[in-house]
Amino acid sequence: MVFDTVIIGAGLTGLRQALVLYADNRENVLIIDYEEKMGGFYSDNGILEKKEDRKIVAQAENLPYAFWGKSTAIDIETDENVNVLTVQTEIGSREVKASQIIITTGTLEKPRGANWIPGSRPASEMTPSLALSFIERGYIPGMRPLIIIDNDISQIVADRLKDHPDCQVTKEYAKDVEILDIEGDPRVTGVRVLGKNDGKERKVSCDSFIYSHGKMPNTAFLRMSDIGLDDLGFIRTNAYGETTLPGIYAYGDCAVQVR
Repeated sequence: MVFDTVIIGAGLTGLRQALVLYADNRENVLIIDYEEKMGGFYSDNGILEKKEDRKIVAQAENLPYAFWGKSTAIDIETDENVNVLTVQTEIGSREVKASQIIITTGTLEKPRGANWIPGSRPASEMTPSLALSFIERGYIPGMRPLIIIDNDISQIVADRLKDHPDCQVTKEYAKDVEILDIEGDPRVTGVRVLGKNDGKERKVSCDSFIYSHGKMPNTAFLRMSDIGLDDLGFIRTNAYGETTLPGIYAYGDCAVQVR
């Protein structure tokens, strides 16, 4: 399939780019996202709280552009000045050609493993986004969860679980504690933490551990491409969003300006 422009990522940054293209009378545009609906993770889980954000999603949904939900970009190659994108969709792998690709894939939560926290690898350990996805589908990730509050999503998870009558939520704030160890087999039974203020070590008993700290770029699909990335995996761009390959642009949290 051939498109003039493909936008990878239908979060707010990607949708803003789509609206800019429409205002510029651009046609034959494809938008893809791993979530089912436009708006990305926040929209798919019903937590778009700002009126202006909901307006952007509503406007984008009315655009005359193709949208592939539940789809993931897995590779980008350049062939004779045409960018070739491989996309994994619900019906299998599809190849798309485009003269212009806009990458707005954002960042991912940095989980326990990426933060080099020791301990066993028990079940019921998850990031706030995964926990929220369970809650939205009617599942409770644990009846005695320990939630490390480090971002908006972790606070939303804590608030929603506290509304469950049988759920006993324990909250710790990332600014106050250092995670030392995870215990449990096959499920989490406790987490050892160190108080940053008092220097005291203690164990928090729990049956699930909901944690992430920091962000990492959602650019793993680019590691085998010729697009320039920095040491942390962020896409290198100039002030105009141009990457190291012609016709490929990157905006938002997945990119960093270096030239």
